[in-house]
Amino acid sequence: MGVRVVVGGTFDILHRGHRALLDAAIAAAARDGHVYVGLATEALAQRGRSRGVHSYAAREAALRQHLESSGVAFTIVALSHPLGEGSPLGGATAGPYDVLVVSEETASGAMTINEIRAGRGLSLLEVVIVPMVRSEGGTPLSATAIASGVMDREGLPLRRQK
Repeated sequence: MGVRVVVGGTFDILHRGHRALLDAAIAAAARDGHVYVGLATEALAQRGRSRGVHSYAAREAALRQHLESSGVAFTIVALSHPLGEGSPLGGATAGPYDVLVVSEETASGAMTINEIRAGRGLSLLEVVIVPMVRSEGGTPLSATAIASGVMDREGLPLRRQK
């Protein structure tokens, strides 16, 4: 088996920013690698959010569709902890991975993951940081802005902000 790449998130309302993150993971896996996607459970996805998120099944279906179209080998696992602790494949802090793909926004979490791995005597993960994708107006593309009708999944404005 080639490179084992791990990426995680809520992936609610799959948008251009999510696709950039997933595409970086796909590229890191190259031809013979495998992408492991940790998908936040509904409980984890809802933590700290005032708006509702789509069901795990709906978010998984959107991820699956995007990953299948890439042709890369992939596995999606449920994440109930932000760092993947306790996940079936060990999470990023303990799993047999080579590369961790994160967004600019979550890059500090990659340092924490590698610190935990070092403390456990595991190899450090190569970290790929994907720049935040911005809307046409320059703000970070987000599922919250999409859900509120401010922009579409590509970051184009849907209505004028006051």
